[in-house]
Amino acid sequence: MNPVISSLEENLRHIKVVSEPTVAGFTQDKGNTGDYRELTVQQFIASYLTIDYQIKKGNIFSKNVTSNNIDCVVLFPNHPKLNTPVREVIIAEGVYAAVEVKPDIATLTEGSEFHRSLLQIQSVKKIKRQRVQFDLATLGGRPKQSEYFDKIPGIIFSFKSQELINVINYMRKVYRGKAISEFEFPDIIISIDKGILFYCPHIKESIFKPYLDQLCSNYPDKVIVEIEEVGNTQLIWFLRLFLSLPKPSLALATSIIYDYLEIEGDLNLKFHPLDLAENFVQRPKA
Repeated sequence: MNPVISSLEENLRHIKVVSEPTVAGFTQDKGNTGDYRELTVQQFIASYLTIDYQIKKGNIFSKNVTSNNIDCVVLFPNHPKLNTPVREVIIAEGVYAAVEVKPDIATLTEGSEFHRSLLQIQSVKKIKRQRVQFDLATLGGRPKQSEYFDKIPGIIFSFKSQELINVINYMRKVYRGKAISEFEFPDIIISIDKGILFYCPHIKESIFKPYLDQLCSNYPDKVIVEIEEVGNTQLIWFLRLFLSLPKPSLALATSIIYDYLEIEGDLNLKFHPLDLAENFVQRPKA
């Protein structure tokens, strides 16, 4: 028995209940419904972090820039309490990830909740922050990552969406229109009913490099990874990606649950370039 996988099964049951349409008599009570869904996502994420992490809701501050109000801000253990009599202050250097919770991102228009959530994450990505890194290449270890990874990771957590290829095409449209740059998209978009998208403008520095290396010797930097999984395997992938996000400060070790997040069967992955001029889409063999 794998206790971490079993815990994911129980959490998935609760997430599916929360994702169901609101009971007719409470459809006007959007505030409490939204708060409960956000709380459910916060509790799910917190369940797989150590107790020295915090999860807050609010704006993220740097010395010069402030983000929009974010539904779920995961704070690394280096973040101080930083409370005042009026508010809890969140500073960028202690943020592990910013998560926007959207029950339905199926509408893909400029005025949609999906577009709004992209702008929410964009406001986070515009923040410049200091991040502690060591260049271990001279010692045979991992070289220092690109400056992009100093940015705060952004996530959209949704319960319903269109087919993932439609979401990808909308992201391409927004990118071509220059509304959002290649450095300002969410790192992870999860839709409980469809699967997961992972994006990185430096894909060769992500955990997907080994998979792409098996496909071809030359591929573009800006790649969207489509993971066609729902159910338990989807949450396993989500946690693998979430726990692999660049940390704002040095960590002594990888999460002890990472080795429990085992993927069985064929790898159901597709790779899509953000820029269609760099088309290389292939499907890896198992």
